[in-house]
Amino acid sequence: MIPKIVYQDNGRAFRAKYFQNCDFEEAGFNGVYENLGIKSVFAKPYNARAKVIERFFLEFQEEFEKLMPSYIGTSIENKPAWMKRGEKFHKELHLKTTGGRIPTVQEAIKLINCWIEYHNSKPCPNAPEMTIKEVLNSVQKQEINISALDDLMMKTETRTINKHGITFLGMHYRSDSILGLMS
Repeated sequence: MIPKIVYQDNGRAFRAKYFQNCDFEEAGFNGVYENLGIKSVFAKPYNARAKVIERFFLEFQEEFEKLMPSYIGTSIENKPAWMKRGEKFHKELHLKTTGGRIPTVQEAIKLINCWIEYHNSKPCPNAPEMTIKEVLNSVQKQEINISALDDLMMKTETRTINKHGITFLGMHYRSDSILGLMS
């Protein structure tokens, strides 16, 4: 099942040449969506309500990030108490409880997985009789052909076949399958 339309963020990354056609057709560079015949629709700038994932990021920030010992705030106003001037008690308490230690990547992954498990066990806002995990598990999953996805992500380039085959990055590549294609 391939969607006809994809609704995306309006950020630079989502308008990148890997997803969109962006006038690279003459170079043989089509985006993944273009190759699949999918039309892209972009969210309005600075309209967080239109992007469902923004709610998840807000909950992640409020429920998880602020509990981390390495959290330093998102702005000067949002600094935790232990980082503010004159807060000796909070600074000592923070050092006593954390030892000034920052979690490793492996520990952060475990903590994030635990938070996701906790988050998914909460009642779903759209179906209060079910948990978020139950709602997600009730959705039919689509089998994805990984090799087809790999092919879609590859850049296509037009090459001239000469007596050596093709030249790529200064090296000549030759195959019996292209011998009959030379003009």
